[in-house]
Amino acid sequence: MLVLSHAHLVAEELKSDPEPKTVTELADACDLTDSRVREALDAMTDDGTVYRVDRDSADVDRYELDESKMAGIAFVRSHGKRIVRRSERPFRC
Repeated sequence: MLVLSHAHLVAEELKSDPEPKTVTELADACDLTDSRVREALDAMTDDGTVYRVDRDSADVDRYELDESKMAGIAFVRSHGKRIVRRSERPFRC
């Protein structure tokens, strides 16, 4: 659930500014640590919500939001399975 919450914060920040952002820029804007932002970005790049932008002169990775994947239903559906699996963990033998 925490990663989902952080993913929402990161997505909102990427949505508010059309320019691609680095992990450090996102961490500062969202008041999160770099590692938390990386976790959120990993989850969102796996399902295609966020993608890495290649810049010729950039030494660091920049990320951009694919707004076509940001509809409420698509976001919940893509992260819903992860939430269910995580909530079932304590009950598995």
